[in-house]
Amino acid sequence: MKRNFPYYLLIFLLLFLISACHSSDSINKQAESSSSSSYKASVEPGQETLKVDTGSSAASTSIKGKVQGNTSPAPLALSSEDKKEPLASSTLQEAPESTTNKTLVLPEPEPADNKARVRLQVTASNGQEEIFDQEVELIKDTTVMDLLKAHLTVTTSYGGEFVESINGLKSQRAGLGKEPKDWFFHINGTSASVGAASYHPTPGDVVWWDYHSWSSGGR
Repeated sequence: MKRNFPYYLLIFLLLFLISACHSSDSINKQAESSSSSSYKASVEPGQETLKVDTGSSAASTSIKGKVQGNTSPAPLALSSEDKKEPLASSTLQEAPESTTNKTLVLPEPEPADNKARVRLQVTASNGQEEIFDQEVELIKDTTVMDLLKAHLTVTTSYGGEFVESINGLKSQRAGLGKEPKDWFFHINGTSASVGAASYHPTPGDVVWWDYHSWSSGGR
């Protein structure tokens, strides 16, 4: 046992040294990690200060300098109202139209319709007194009597074949020195050979009714 004691002591010392080396490596690694995490940066208005804490010593190093790109305060965020452009720059102002040099445009005349028409004349005393004179529409199968009733107040007799009065001017019977007077009609200046209820005028005809005595005849 006493012979082997120096060997045991040597082995013990080797183990102690090996463990001491491992512990020093771990302490150095911890110191490096703590020193690297102890850097603190603080920004002051108008300048930036970088403070470094070593952890193991009370000394500190302050590095003051301007940081590139951060030499001025951050711009204020614009609100939605600030971003609106002035109306003067975005609105086009239209110049008022000049009232001079305007050309007066007359309405175009309405085109004439293609309706068939005849001229209806109603007079008294062989045309001396005018009662009615207009161009009127001629509907298909219309008779002279139909035209007269469509535009004036008419009363008839003898089953509608004879005109008794037009607009209140009635036929006059003979008697006591009076001449008989009646309504007579002409087509294009010629006395018709048939009654008014049977005659069918054609487009462009002139239908003339006149109130006069039997003896005076037509004009």
